[in-house]
Amino acid sequence: MKDVSQGEGRTVLFVSHNMGSLKALCKKGVLLENGMKVFEGNIVETIQTYLHSDTNHTEPLLERTDHNGTGDVVVTSIDLIDEQGHVVAGVLSGQTFYVRLNYRSRDNKAYEHLNVSISVTDENLAPLFLLHSRMLGHTDVTCKGDGHCDFKIEGLNLNKGQYNISYSIMAHNGKGNFLDGLSNA
Repeated sequence: MKDVSQGEGRTVLFVSHNMGSLKALCKKGVLLENGMKVFEGNIVETIQTYLHSDTNHTEPLLERTDHNGTGDVVVTSIDLIDEQGHVVAGVLSGQTFYVRLNYRSRDNKAYEHLNVSISVTDENLAPLFLLHSRMLGHTDVTCKGDGHCDFKIEGLNLNKGQYNISYSIMAHNGKGNFLDGLSNA
């Protein structure tokens, strides 16, 4: 990409959520939200504005307006759980813990054959890992009423910092319909 953009007066429009690539390839940035320009500046300032606006959600998940999906099953909250079953605010590098997605299904209906996933990115939104129920051998996840799905994380060595969790709940009905999904929850 760098070779394409250098020389001969070329301008290349590069659209990405990969902060590392943006930082390496771009000098200027434009931040769009719902199709409208909300910031323009050098790439470092643009990235910082984006990270600050997108990852510092303080409202409860149910009040967020940026969910994707039908809403038939919604994640109501996300907890980090230690090995003793206690909700914790953070974890230490190498510590075994669980990411718990607490959910509610519409009208207490059972939704079957679901694929539930989480992904974790670092503070620059660089992807670290993705886990989903099918990958872990759970091919018949059902969500009904109020409940939770746990993802066990063992021995993950992370540097000190903040990390972002995104999730999705998808129907495995041949159509791949999203029931709920949220980035940087």
